[in-house]
Amino acid sequence: MRHLLAVFLLALSCCAAADASTTAHKVASAGLQLTIPVGWRADENKLLSCDPERLLLVSSSPIRTAHTGGLLAPRRGQVLIMVVEDHANLPSGDLNRPSHFTVAWNRLTRLEGPGGCGSPNTPVSMRFFHTHGRYLGFDVYPGPSVSGKTRAQALAVMDSLRVTGQFVLP
Repeated sequence: MRHLLAVFLLALSCCAAADASTTAHKVASAGLQLTIPVGWRADENKLLSCDPERLLLVSSSPIRTAHTGGLLAPRRGQVLIMVVEDHANLPSGDLNRPSHFTVAWNRLTRLEGPGGCGSPNTPVSMRFFHTHGRYLGFDVYPGPSVSGKTRAQALAVMDSLRVTGQFVLP
């Protein structure tokens, strides 16, 4: 009986450990941390010469770049999320960090001209907020026909943002 119980507990602990490794993982950069689902991709390359400055880039599918180095528009079903920090043109309006982020999936903004600082030239949802002495924002680029599951995952990624330190420009 003890042997059976030991085997059961060992199997249970292995399943719990395997389940934890297949649910989500953390990505960090510039004093920020996000939790992203398994299968999502992250790019921690920062564009230091732009303002707002891109600190983290996560996507529900592989991140695609053009030969010029800029980001390509998300594909069907894909969501691309940038975490940015504004240093020069400080945002205005409601800068309180919401308890839960939202995206108006059907009311995106089309920015004039080509995508600046390597951003995709496609409609975006932008939300800036002030926290820990920083002006941070999310730029959310959904591709066509994003599923409800991917939308929910994107909102969970945004809600997972933790400020772990102060980022100072080099």
